[in-house]
Amino acid sequence: MARDNHFDKEKRFARAFLEAHPDQVALLLERMPPNDVAGFLEQLPVVSAVEVLRRMALALAADVLERLSTERATAVLSLLPADSAAGLLRRVEIDRRKAFFAALPDDTVATLAVLLRYPEHTAGAYMDTRVLAVPQEMTVGEARNRLRRAARQALFYIYVVDREQQLAGVVNLRELMLADGKQPLSEVMQRNVARIPVSADHAEILAHPAWRDVHALPVVDER
Repeated sequence: MARDNHFDKEKRFARAFLEAHPDQVALLLERMPPNDVAGFLEQLPVVSAVEVLRRMALALAADVLERLSTERATAVLSLLPADSAAGLLRRVEIDRRKAFFAALPDDTVATLAVLLRYPEHTAGAYMDTRVLAVPQEMTVGEARNRLRRAARQALFYIYVVDREQQLAGVVNLRELMLADGKQPLSEVMQRNVARIPVSADHAEILAHPAWRDVHALPVVDER
């Protein structure tokens, strides 16, 4: 019994240290064999495993992810930001990736599949696919109702698309709340929308002049 209590105290101490110093723990784990790291992460709460894995060097983290059980790996992937999860999956063997996709929720798979479609280090590989976009035929009131149902998808702006799903305009949330609910969105949206092509690299993204005026930029392809 005493030995069990001592072991439990050591586990609580280790977990507390991990939560307080995830960067140092990640550095230590990078020096260990991937199988040992995977075994360690299997024993942690999923949230703690995520915090460690996302701080490890990408190639090493992917190697560890491959060695986790499918259940643990998909739990980790579900909690990681989509671009981080996609970065790991690019380095995972194709058969293992298929096993993860088979176990992940459909909406998560759809998001990751879109990001993996584009080359690494491009805007398409890092974009947030869950951004709220509404048709320009909507009224302001209808757009507000859509926003209430999908509030997590709109941080600063609502993007407006035409019938061909092309970007037609943008409305910031303040403008949307102040506008007359019966107005068509097409009357209150800004039509000249700064945008980033999916093929833009890091330098092009950072150098975009619109960052002086906006908090987010839409990523679009040639269509």
